[in-house]
Order: sequence, then structure tokens, then C-alpha cells
Amino acid sequence: MRGTMADSLVTFALTLVGAAIFGLAGYGLLKALLALMLIYYGEY
Repeated sequence: MRGTMADSLVTFALTLVGAAIFGLAGYGLLKALLALMLIYYGEY
């Protein structure tokens, strides 16, 4: 019982960390793309 509880907790924590990293990376990529588009269209 205790081992299963700890395992599920670790899995949950890893999933949370992975989601946070993935979200941050996606947000950074979106901001970079937006800035690139702004610079690109700003020349015209």
C-alpha cells in the first residue's frame, strides 16, 4: 500500500515537472516566433 502510494506520488510529480518544462518551452518558442514575425514584417 505504502509503496504504491509513493510510486503514484513520484509519477505525479514527474508528470507535473514535465508539463511545466514543456509549457515553458512552448511559451518561449511562441514568444520567439512572434518577435521574429514582428521584426520580419516590421521591415515592410
